[in-house]
Amino acid sequence: MARPKKTSPQTPELQTMALGMITNPEFTELFNRLMNEQMPMAAAYSLLILQDELKTHSANYETLRKKLIVQHGELDADGNVLMNEEKTSYKIKDMAAFNSDFFDLMNIHVPVSKIPLSHLESLKLTPANLKLLMDSIVKK
Repeated sequence: MARPKKTSPQTPELQTMALGMITNPEFTELFNRLMNEQMPMAAAYSLLILQDELKTHSANYETLRKKLIVQHGELDADGNVLMNEEKTSYKIKDMAAFNSDFFDLMNIHVPVSKIPLSHLESLKLTPANLKLLMDSIVKK
């Protein structure tokens, strides 16, 4: 995982976010939509910093997810994980063990920069959208 950056008056506050939230499709869709909204400079700057961190953590998550699939999957003679007959999922030797490890992966908390709530005051969000962003906002 990426090492946390030191904070200074010029860098946003660091806290943690679960990999499960970072990879949540609803969070990703909302975040991508926000990246295309016009907003004050401070908000745009905070989102850019967070976007870079989220990309790094998402890539690390994907690497770890693939390792779990290989670790728990049924392998062919070439060492590739076998797919089910419908080709919709991998064949897993022990689904309970895989699910346990996957749950642990999704609950790993990684450092992310928090966006000050004051930077987002000009945005119009639904309560459901705000709930998705709660782990990435700090009230100051």
